[in-house]
Amino acid sequence: MTKPIYSGTSVKIEIFGEMILRLDDKNEEYNITFPKVYARSVVTDPWIELGDSCSISCAQTGLKANIEFEVKSFYGDTINQVFAELKNKNEEVFCKMKGEWDAKLEFIFVKNEMDRIIKSYDLRDISRQKKRVRPIDIQEEYESRKLWKDVEEALKNEDYQQAYNLKNIIEKQQRLTDKLRKEKNLTYLSKNFYKTKINNDKLASSLSSKTSNNSEYFKLGYRWMHKNWSC
Repeated sequence: MTKPIYSGTSVKIEIFGEMILRLDDKNEEYNITFPKVYARSVVTDPWIELGDSCSISCAQTGLKANIEFEVKSFYGDTINQVFAELKNKNEEVFCKMKGEWDAKLEFIFVKNEMDRIIKSYDLRDISRQKKRVRPIDIQEEYESRKLWKDVEEALKNEDYQQAYNLKNIIEKQQRLTDKLRKEKNLTYLSKNFYKTKINNDKLASSLSSKTSNNSEYFKLGYRWMHKNWSC
C-alpha cells in the first residue's frame, strides 16, 4: 500500500507494509520494510532519492538490520547516502555499513575494539538484468503499464495538463468501482494474490524498526500472499 504526498514539484511516496524474502534452502524468512521514495523536480529534471529508515529481520537467525537513508540537504551536493547497523540475536552490533545505495558500500565487521575487517562493494560493477515485460497489446486491461500508458505518453510529451486529466479519470473510475463493490457487499477477487490474517504481536516483534511508515500496516491485520506461495 502506498501513499503519495505532493509538494510543489516533488512527490513523497510512503510504502506501507513489508516484503517477505524466503530462502527455502536455508529455511529462513526475512521481513523487509521500506524507506520513503522522493521524486524530485518532476516537471524539469526528474531524479529519485530514498529517505527515512527501514529494517530487515529474520526470526530464524535473530539477525536484524536497521537502515537509514539520508536525503540530500538543501545546501549540500552529497546524495544517496545510506547507513546501517547489523545486530545478532543477542542485540550486539557486529557490522556497520555506510556509503551510497546506488554506488559504493563499505561494511565494517567488528569483532572487538582492536579487530576490524573492512569490505567494500561497488554496486556499479554488478550487471543489471533487463526487465521482462509483456508487450502492451497483450496485457490485460488493468495491468499497470497498459492502464497508465496514456498518462506516461502525455508526460513524455511534456503535456502535464493532459497527464493530470488522464490520471484523474483513472483514479475516479477506481474510486467508483470500489464504492459500487462496497455497496453491493462484494469481495475483491485478486488474480494472483490472496488475503491472509497476521498476528500483529508476532509481526511487531519481528520488525526491528517501528517507524511511522509501518503504523497503518499494523492496523490492517492482514497481508497479501502470492498464490504460488505456501503459508
